Amino acid sequence: MNIKIQAMTNNKQQTAVKLYTEHYALIVSDEHIKDVRPFIGQYHLEGGLTINKFPNYLTDLGACKLIIAHRPLTDAPILKGVPLINETYGDDKQ
Repeated sequence: MNIKIQAMTNNKQQTAVKLYTEHYALIVSDEHIKDVRPFIGQYHLEGGLTINKFPNYLTDLGACKLIIAHRPLTDAPILKGVPLINETYGDDKQ
């Protein structure tokens, strides 16, 4: 289930999407990422399936969405440096 919401990132309001993977509830940016440099070291969701850190080189980012907040649904690890949904963006009820 994808739910459009408003979120604050980098001191600007933008549209974000709340979605669920097998292991996480995520809030991801709906913004098209054109330049990886501002996001190096931050986590992104690639192709709706894989969570990775942004690389330190330019690459095709068409399928990547910046992860704004998260909550593990299983024993998956907490993504260091990414706010938890229930602490920053309210309670997460499926």
